[in-house]
Formats: sequence, C-alpha cells, structure tokens
Amino acid sequence: MSWLDIVRARSFAHLYMAEPQAAPLPPHPVWQSPFVLAPAGETWEALVTRVTLAGELWLVNYDLRPYNELIVARVDEPWFMAFQRAERPDEGHIAIGPMAHRVLDPATATPLVGPLVYREAERSTGRELWRRLATGRVRTVARH
Repeated sequence: MSWLDIVRARSFAHLYMAEPQAAPLPPHPVWQSPFVLAPAGETWEALVTRVTLAGELWLVNYDLRPYNELIVARVDEPWFMAFQRAERPDEGHIAIGPMAHRVLDPATATPLVGPLVYREAERSTGRELWRRLATGRVRTVARH
C-alpha cells in the first residue's frame, strides 16, 4: 500500500466516515462530506455523529461562502444543532446542541439527508440567545 493510498483511506474515514470508493463523488461543499456516502437507514445516533462532524468541518472551512451560522434540524420532531463562527478575533466558534427545540421551518430549509434539513445564514442569531436557550449545552470550539 502506497503512502497516497494510506492518506486517501484516512481522509475518506475522517471526511466521509466511509471506505474509499473508486466512483466519482457528486459535487458538494466540504462540510457536507459526512452525508455524501451515508448509508440509507442509518441509525439516529450515527446521523448525530455525522451532523457533529459536518458542523466542525463547516466551522473551519469557509468554502468561499459568506455564511456565519449553520443550523441542522429534524423535520419530523423537535431537534437541532447549530454552529456559529466567531465574529471577533477574541471569540471562539460555538457549537450548540443537540437540543430538543424546533428552530427551523422545514418549508424554508434545505433538505440534507433523511429527516435532516439545514439553513445557513450570513447574519448570526445572537450568541447570548443561543447561550440562554442552551443552558450549558454550548461549547466553544477553538479556532484553527
């Protein structure tokens, strides 16, 4: 096995949470990588792990897009996770959730995979509002 094969296998394992495939992948933003090869009928716990990785990727990889907030939610029940980029140099990124609240209207959100939808926004929801809603479920993510 060559060094390139090892790097490719590890990249697939981290970004796509899957084994490397020879078939070309559909175009997608980097943060959506965990969902591209997600198997149908995957457990809810596995999907939550994918959402967490997707949010972490979204926080550190801008994909040349202007968004400062990402919210991923379920359409069929109250559940969401939100990710907010730091707005000032003295702040860290924040990840909120998972929490049992309805924060997105499924009719105006973009489908992601299975029961999940998402919304990206250029203007972030107030950090203090998220902190009050989360009551201890907000974690600051170090900037890279």
